[in-house]
Amino acid sequence: MTELMQKRAEIDLGETTWSTPCILPERGRVFAAARNGSVTSVFDDGTVAWRVQLPDTITASPTTALIEKHGDVVLIGTHGGQLHALSATDGHTIWETAIRGVIRATPAVAENQEDGVPRIFVASYGDYVSCLRADDGTVEWRRWLPANLWNQSEGIVSSPLVADVDGDGRLEIVVGNRSWRTYCLDAATGRLRWYRRFAYGIDSTPSLVELDDARLVVVGTGESLNGLGDNAIVALDGRTGREVWRLPCGGGVDGSATVTVLPGESAPVLFQTTLADAACVCVDGPSGQQRWRYALSETETCTHEGGTCRARGFADYFTERAVCRCYTMPIVADVDGDGQLEVLFGSCNGRVVVLDASSGAEKLVLETHRSVRGSPVLADLDGDGFDELVVPSGDRLQIYSTRSQGASWPMFKGAPDLSGRASPVRSTPAVACDTTAPAPAITAEIALLLEWSVVDLAYYVATRVDRHALEPLGLTRLSYRF
Repeated sequence: MTELMQKRAEIDLGETTWSTPCILPERGRVFAAARNGSVTSVFDDGTVAWRVQLPDTITASPTTALIEKHGDVVLIGTHGGQLHALSATDGHTIWETAIRGVIRATPAVAENQEDGVPRIFVASYGDYVSCLRADDGTVEWRRWLPANLWNQSEGIVSSPLVADVDGDGRLEIVVGNRSWRTYCLDAATGRLRWYRRFAYGIDSTPSLVELDDARLVVVGTGESLNGLGDNAIVALDGRTGREVWRLPCGGGVDGSATVTVLPGESAPVLFQTTLADAACVCVDGPSGQQRWRYALSETETCTHEGGTCRARGFADYFTERAVCRCYTMPIVADVDGDGQLEVLFGSCNGRVVVLDASSGAEKLVLETHRSVRGSPVLADLDGDGFDELVVPSGDRLQIYSTRSQGASWPMFKGAPDLSGRASPVRSTPAVACDTTAPAPAITAEIALLLEWSVVDLAYYVATRVDRHALEPLGLTRLSYRF
């Protein structure tokens, strides 16, 4: 397989990237953002088409939208709280809108609207979810979500999923935040449909699993810096938020699930990566049973003793010392053209791993020599019928040739709705946003208000007592305080 995945180009982005790049196949362009605020557009041979400098840090990923009066537009949020719409042609600013709070989440786009104007959904610290018109950036509604009382600087990292998750013919928004909850909102109004509380913050972007008789929302549950928390992949009923199944993992799950149907099967499976135990797992969609698990091997700079990755010389686990941790979302495609599906994902250890999708057997390991924190993407960049693999590696963007055809995984979560559905389930028809408002979920609103004002406040008080009164006496009671 190595000879089929040759590096074609390497582009210096000027600074490290945490973002997933975005391919616009019709334009033959790749768009990538670096942490220093620069956004770069390149051709398949690595030639830079344009580069613009935005005034703030960027850790979100770019998304594209086709807007009737503007053409192809690149959407990107910054830590300064601005959502920018840039021309895909030359990078000039079409509009920018101030969103309350830092934007670390990738915007989602609902394209199939009755008035022909796509809607953009963006989550930000504070915590807010906002709905904007794509043609001019006007905010149509903004929804406040209960913030994290015990750490006011931390908020939403999870990006919003936009899909009909409950089968009622309307679009919903599902997003997690660091106040330990996942929320489902009506996309037309921002009204709460349901919420689900967890034992820790949710940084993973939800994905949609469609079964014959149900729709599941799958989320990865987080870990604190020293590895505590839910540490699981959890499926929720899209109608109620009720937990359907849970698969414990050896660490937090910040990455998002890729959902597909394997050849010869009818039910979907999902693939997801983990942090502390540095693995990729294949999970049966209906039952939540693990089919296989691939654990990354140690590098020269880390050890995996005890089942968790940590830098050599350190006895305890700490997220940033987990050299092989994976934030990336897997790609599912026939990368080598042998007629079988592969799963491809990247790791902070600089490796891109290709596995057999059915068995989890290793087929290839690419060494990029820099951390792969953003997810690789795959699409036909040069129009020759074969897909190119684009990998964000440290401060570089690497482009590889493959034998894949028609994989269509050109951006974070595969498509602007961020639903995470790979071929052959990507063809599921989009749902128009019905303008008839549903009955408000008053019970959920009241429960959320009471929980935030009583339960969350009680926990906040307990953390203060634990830290300032008990800890000096060596009597701490809490395992973690965030």
